[in-house]
Amino acid sequence: MADQRAELGLLDAKWTAPVLLPMRVVPVVAIGPGLRSPVALRRLADLSAALDSVPRHPLVDPIEVWLVDPAGDPAEVWYPAEGSPPVGRGAPVPAAAFLGSVPDAPSVEPLSTLPPVPPAAPFTIAARQAAAAWKSESSGLPPEATLPASYEGKTGPLPFVLPVEYRWHNLLPEAREIARSRFEAAAIQWHGDGDGPNPHLLSSQVQCLNALAPLVDRPTDLAHWLGGFLPVCRGHPIRRRDRQPV
Repeated sequence: MADQRAELGLLDAKWTAPVLLPMRVVPVVAIGPGLRSPVALRRLADLSAALDSVPRHPLVDPIEVWLVDPAGDPAEVWYPAEGSPPVGRGAPVPAAAFLGSVPDAPSVEPLSTLPPVPPAAPFTIAARQAAAAWKSESSGLPPEATLPASYEGKTGPLPFVLPVEYRWHNLLPEAREIARSRFEAAAIQWHGDGDGPNPHLLSSQVQCLNALAPLVDRPTDLAHWLGGFLPVCRGHPIRRRDRQPV
């Protein structure tokens, strides 16, 4: 296989023959940079413990976990069979929490310990970090609302999810009452929660409401904002097809 890959230009020639014989197989799980799930390493430790009871071929090594840097190089190598998980970018926390409950002694590390997101990082990582930072620093949230929370009862506590009892704080004050009253009057379904806004800070429905709800009674401002992107006149209020002001 190595010879074939080298012939195709997919492998450097120095890797075409093993230096040591017989070759050993090393199972590796590589985790990239950015915000890591706070339960990822704990689950890998459980996996390693489960594999310990399975007879292993003498040429197969125990599992290794590589925490790689933005360049793809291993910044740290953890051997689950030999020690506890490393900390950083999401410390070990309880496996799950009941929806709306606050876990005892949450152990998620301060957001300041998160490394900067490299330019090539996926948008999701950057968005989650921004949401978690806003949650920890916002003066508009009660202290209890800044705690990590489970999402739909299916995850461990996450820093970019509000406790369910504070889900209405996911809407900005200037959008909150407008969204509540209009959704109720039109029987509009809330995404992910029939009784109120989604507590996930990256909810697309909530994002749209925060951006647009404050402008429902300000058509001129809305036209000025969208006029650079849509064929509306920025000098006059938006009008419907029946020519009546919005």
